[in-house]
Amino acid sequence: MDQELLRFLLTGPTGDVKDPKPAPVDWLQEREWNEVQTIALFKQFRGIDDDFSVYAEDFRAIFDEPEAQKVPLPGDWDTVLSTFDKVCFLRTIRLDKVTQAIVEYVTTEMGRKFVEPPTFDIALSYEDSTKMTPLIF
Repeated sequence: MDQELLRFLLTGPTGDVKDPKPAPVDWLQEREWNEVQTIALFKQFRGIDDDFSVYAEDFRAIFDEPEAQKVPLPGDWDTVLSTFDKVCFLRTIRLDKVTQAIVEYVTTEMGRKFVEPPTFDIALSYEDSTKMTPLIF
């Protein structure tokens, strides 16, 4: 896993892009366009910012979709990028869907047990408790 890309996923851009291009669409805010241009600096994303002109309506569909994490990326991007890369891209235009995308990524890569909370067994927990380690709810 690319550690720089992971850092981008967790924190976003650390500043503004030098010599930014003008946004080719009017529906992206300045912050979102800066994120798209920042992710385009990673080798696997080179040219994705330019493709916003070519696939403007397809990217808009992702932007507008309630389940944006399930919409395929336009052009060759959906086949060229890994699942993790797609989660990182989603961060640029739909930050609100990143948590759901990460849950789906972990489920696919590691299994459902890593995203579901364990069942709570009060009888077992009571047996483990003592007057020195009580159960607290």
